[in-house]
Amino acid sequence: MFLALKEIKKEKLRSGLIIFMIVLIGYLIFILTSLALGLAQQNTDASMAGRRSASC
Repeated sequence: MFLALKEIKKEKLRSGLIIFMIVLIGYLIFILTSLALGLAQQNTDASMAGRRSASC
């Protein structure tokens, strides 16, 4: 653990870039999940609207 902390202090740019990439990957997952959930919700809303108009 001490060696890892020493390396992080020594290689600030490299560790910063690694942290930045992890944050970007997390953001990408968040955006894709939100997009997928929104499209799924919109799809079910559209199919329910079609059923309501067909039954009337």
